[in-house]
Amino acid sequence: MSPTLEKSSSGKSNMSEDVFAAFLCDETTLKTVAKVAKENGWSPDRVHEGGVNNAVKTLAGSASPQYLIVDISESLDPHKDMGSLAEVCKPGTIVIAIGAVNDVKLYRDLLTAGVQDYIVKPLVPEVLRDAIKIAINASEEEVETETVTSHHKAIGIIGVRGGVGASTIATNTAWLMSNKFEHKTALLDLDLQFGTGALAFDLEPGRGLTDALANPGRVDSLFIERATVKYEEHLSILSAEAPLSENTSLDPQAIHHLLSELRRNFENIIIDLPRGMATSNPFVLKELNELILVTDLSLVAARDTIRLISFVKKQTPKLKISIVANKAETGEFNEVNPQDFARSIEEDLTWTIPLDRKTALQATKLGQCISQSSPRSKVAAELNSLASFYCDVTEVVEQKKGFFDMLKKGGKS
Repeated sequence: MSPTLEKSSSGKSNMSEDVFAAFLCDETTLKTVAKVAKENGWSPDRVHEGGVNNAVKTLAGSASPQYLIVDISESLDPHKDMGSLAEVCKPGTIVIAIGAVNDVKLYRDLLTAGVQDYIVKPLVPEVLRDAIKIAINASEEEVETETVTSHHKAIGIIGVRGGVGASTIATNTAWLMSNKFEHKTALLDLDLQFGTGALAFDLEPGRGLTDALANPGRVDSLFIERATVKYEEHLSILSAEAPLSENTSLDPQAIHHLLSELRRNFENIIIDLPRGMATSNPFVLKELNELILVTDLSLVAARDTIRLISFVKKQTPKLKISIVANKAETGEFNEVNPQDFARSIEEDLTWTIPLDRKTALQATKLGQCISQSSPRSKVAAELNSLASFYCDVTEVVEQKKGFFDMLKKGGKS
């Protein structure tokens, strides 16, 4: 966790020396950064020559600061050098990059890599002041988010292939959490063009999500209240139906700010996350508390599950992953039996949900989720087990022998 920022009697930040450092390539930029640093109560002595390469060498042998400004204008390979910098910085270090190239792709790549901001030379003091102010606010917001009670969770649900039923799992989980367990829940559908989160409940998606991503500065509790589509007392839905010609790339800061506000307003956030969106915007994974991968029992799905698990663990090694086998046939009708599937992916199948075309069709016709339309079905029973687990309703879960046996084996912590 980043150090707490304390204010002195003069109103400036009273910080230890390891809170700030800068590594810059030219005298003009050095002077500008030193001046603005002093205004924030940071020591000008922490402003060094040498750019990103010197930053990597220096920080490899000393503690990294909370706020780091680095100059990449002399770097031959900014992506590689920033990767090297990430390896020597502690988690939570907020980096502002300065460079000479005004390139949108470079800017987006740096943000995706975790850089807070990228400023193009010549460095204007006011621009740097604004960037530092935003960085400090982001740090304080992160500390505030960490103090939210542990049951305020963001749970991502990804289908390893199209058609495995990830959106069905997402809508049912959100409804059960909100209706059966009375947890205030938000369903966030990040399939911006083809999402079915609102449609599953026979609702119009509205423009709330599109506006939130385009104008993150407007997002606060009042905005969330107006932007979400309320289905029932404890369930709200945030989705979109963006034009097919529209660019749907995500801004890391917009996603972070949106999820921070959702956490303040809801106990659970269920995120229907398309696999293409997750792999092209891996910073979204860092916003999650839990991840559910939904698969069917096919050979191709086994391959893709292995690949996704590897990708997720590389991006976010500590993220808890559960595997849901959906649309499981009975007997020998599965392409791969559950035991062989689990062995091939080297992970337990946390839940196995049976295929029931009749209940799925009935739910679609009624504009409801399966847990609403067929609450006594075997599918609903497994979905109830899943939702109750993430709501920490242990007395309900323990009544189900299969899942309780899994807990005793240490399948899920």
